[in-house]
Amino acid sequence: MARRAAKKKRTYRRKSFILTNFIFSLAYANVLSVGLFGTNIAKFLLGFGGKNGTYGGAAFGIGHVAGRGIGIRELLTDGEAIGQVIDNAQNNLMDMAIKSIMLGVTHKIFRAALRKPLREVNANLVKPLLGAGVRL
Repeated sequence: MARRAAKKKRTYRRKSFILTNFIFSLAYANVLSVGLFGTNIAKFLLGFGGKNGTYGGAAFGIGHVAGRGIGIRELLTDGEAIGQVIDNAQNNLMDMAIKSIMLGVTHKIFRAALRKPLREVNANLVKPLLGAGVRL
C-alpha cells in the first residue's frame, strides 16, 4: 500500500500590526544607519547632510553640522560614498553587532516584563480606538 503524503504545515501569519515590534524594528534600522552611514534613519532617508551640507537641512529649518553622515541622495549620486560605507561597515561591525544583540535582549525582557500591562492596555484602549488590527 502506498504511504500517505504528510500534511503540509500551515504557516501562521499575524493579522495585527504590533506597535512595539515596529518601534524595535526602527531601533534596529537606526543602529545600522548610524553604523554604516553615520547618521540616523530619518536624516538618511530625508537626505540631510551631504559633503557640503547645502541641501535638505536649510529647507526644513533643521540645523546640522555640515559634512556629517551620508544621506540617500549622496549615496545614489556620489561614487565615493559607497567606499565610505564599506569603510564604516568594517570599522563599526563589532559595535553594530553588540548593539543589535543588546537590542534583541532588551526587546525580549520588555515583552516579558510588560506582558500583562500591555494586554490590559490593548483590551481597554487600543482595540476600542484603533480596532483589532493594531496592538501594542
